[in-house]
Amino acid sequence: MILKFQKKEEIVLKAQNTIKKHLIIILLSFKKISSNEINYFRRDFFKKNFFIFVTRNNLFKIIFKKINIDILKKFFFQTTMIVCSKKDYTIFKLVDHYLQKYKDKLFLKAIYINKKLTSDKVNKKLVIFSDITQAMFYFIFLIKNLSILRLLNLLNIIKEQKL
Repeated sequence: MILKFQKKEEIVLKAQNTIKKHLIIILLSFKKISSNEINYFRRDFFKKNFFIFVTRNNLFKIIFKKINIDILKKFFFQTTMIVCSKKDYTIFKLVDHYLQKYKDKLFLKAIYINKKLTSDKVNKKLVIFSDITQAMFYFIFLIKNLSILRLLNLLNIIKEQKL
């Protein structure tokens, strides 16, 4: 469907205003997904106050150029779906759910959090946490375990030196 220039301008302005407000931007690539399935995604994401946007890659390039997020421009190939969240980290669980459900049809391109592009390792770790409190508990657990392990190693070293 060919859109008129005025309609394209409206889409660009709406998307710019919406995306500017969000801290988490996830780019997904999809192929052979029906319109009904995309509508199902939209319903599920809107229920949880997430924003989902699907349009042509040229419009995405224009939108992100005007927002000054040119770093994402290289990810606009094939068909792209953008999912955004203001501060709710449960978005990673929901996206991961759909990535598992549609393994051959839906692919993760990039995650842009708080004005930074994350690496693949971070992307996999983010899925674990449904909210910031879980992330903090995990972090505290790691610190405690590392401290205990270091203490045990130090005690072993002292014991070996005395022998």
